[in-house]
Amino acid sequence: DQSQYLASSLHELGSVLLKRRAQGDLSQALTILSKAATIRERRPGKKSLAFAASMHQIGQAHLHMNFSHEAKLYLTGALALRERLVGKHSAQAAASRAALGIATANLGEF
Repeated sequence: DQSQYLASSLHELGSVLLKRRAQGDLSQALTILSKAATIRERRPGKKSLAFAASMHQIGQAHLHMNFSHEAKLYLTGALALRERLVGKHSAQAAASRAALGIATANLGEF
């Protein structure tokens, strides 16, 4: 299915922009990552690792933009999916847990 290739390409592009962090990159990354998530939500679905990866990256984008409340929502969702699909001790779950910890600390919720 071509849409899965498009979603993967959008996800990778958004991730690169997120890491680069040049002027305007964060908002552009968020837009692109959101498009990837919308495609992945339909296929392979909301209970997939691909969708969890998109949720994680959208959470990271919000975190870098200092929108900690939004970041917390996306990262909580990503963490729950990753723990269910690949285990609580997986590298993917650890990455989401660490980012969620930062968002929580930024909100003063220790």
